[in-house]
Amino acid sequence: MQATMNNPSRKAARRRTAGFTLVELLVVILIIMVLVAVLLPTISKVRTMVLCNKTQATINLIQGACEAYSRDLAVHAYPSAARFLVQGLTGIADNDDKPGYGWRRVPRGKVYGPYYGAEDLQVNSSGPVDWFVDAFDRPILYYVYESIGDGDPPPMGYKSSVAHDGPEDLQDYLKGPDGKYFRENYVLISRGPNGEWDPLYENGKWTRSDDITNLKIE
Repeated sequence: MQATMNNPSRKAARRRTAGFTLVELLVVILIIMVLVAVLLPTISKVRTMVLCNKTQATINLIQGACEAYSRDLAVHAYPSAARFLVQGLTGIADNDDKPGYGWRRVPRGKVYGPYYGAEDLQVNSSGPVDWFVDAFDRPILYYVYESIGDGDPPPMGYKSSVAHDGPEDLQDYLKGPDGKYFRENYVLISRGPNGEWDPLYENGKWTRSDDITNLKIE
């Protein structure tokens, strides 16, 4: 009976079932590291896709707000410059005769805005101009189609703004393969995930631009 209790093989079996060996732990850690290495790029791509979709939804909302603004003012016009976009769509400004959201043209007159839920969007107010912000925490730029020179009729296009850190050649950036502008009223553009301005069409061919816009691509 004593020989049975002191059997070395049974002691070894008890030690093996008591916990993981160092080798087994290292194998588990290695498997986890491999899984992380395999899944991390996929997780990163999914996250980027989610942020791109969120940015596109924000741009779509701002576009809807611009259209509502135009209809409400009954002048078929849009906010006249980037510095007026947030103010026009949300009504957040000092001395506009309306506390909080919304604004008036004249004291005690009709209240305009806010439009299409624009008041719920993220805004960066740290600089001289308020900006709507995309999901990458960068400004969504706004340009209005207007006369850009002398002539009869004057040439039309999009003016760059000193407050914008936008595309270097805005006119080319906003033109398609036929040399015409993608839109001829206003544009909203985000630099997208790579943080660079990449034209959608350049040197006679379409690019792989990841910029997010409201441009009409047909």
